[in-house]
Amino acid sequence: VFDDADLTGAYFTDANLRRADLRRADLTDAVFSDAVFNYASIKNADLTDDNLTDATLIGADLTDATLIDADLTNADLTDASFRSANLSGANLQNADLTNTDLRNADFTDVNLSSANLTGADLRNSNIKSGIVSKETKFGSRLPKLSANMTAHARAYYELRIKLSREGYDKLARDLYILEQKARTRAAFPRDPITFFGGLLSGLLTGYGVRPRRVFLSTTFLIALTT
Repeated sequence: VFDDADLTGAYFTDANLRRADLRRADLTDAVFSDAVFNYASIKNADLTDDNLTDATLIGADLTDATLIDADLTNADLTDASFRSANLSGANLQNADLTNTDLRNADFTDVNLSSANLTGADLRNSNIKSGIVSKETKFGSRLPKLSANMTAHARAYYELRIKLSREGYDKLARDLYILEQKARTRAAFPRDPITFFGGLLSGLLTGYGVRPRRVFLSTTFLIALTT
């Protein structure tokens, strides 16, 4: 148990910290490269300037943690929670953030080049302030079930507009599809017409941004009417 501990500048390379309690710990300037933090509790901890390259933090809880300028290159952050965490200036290049909770997180100047954010919850984060590359992935899967799909749609929309302006057309299309999926799900059950219309649009045309699907659907309809 390391809760409230002062571990400033500590070396934990290759350490096994599964399910460790590091709540409110001062881990400033520590080295955790290749360490394993699966399902650890790191809430409110200070990881400023930490080296977490190639670390594994599957299911870890970093709610309200401070990771300013931390290096998480190649880190596995699957299913982790960074809710309300300060990640400003952090390096998340090639990190796996699949299904990660990023609500209200601060992404100012965060490097997200080649990161995988499939299924990540981006609501109320300022992820549009992060730095992406053409290799950054947002996938095609919505976050785990949420009662507020409208908020998901808004987050995708804001990020899509930013990336479109910067010339990341493919990423913008991927986010448009996620946005439309979220809007479709948000329409159920209050607006069944919009809901089923969205389902059909996604199925037949990929919400209008999947040319191959549009072509196949059009060809099929023409064949039916001739």
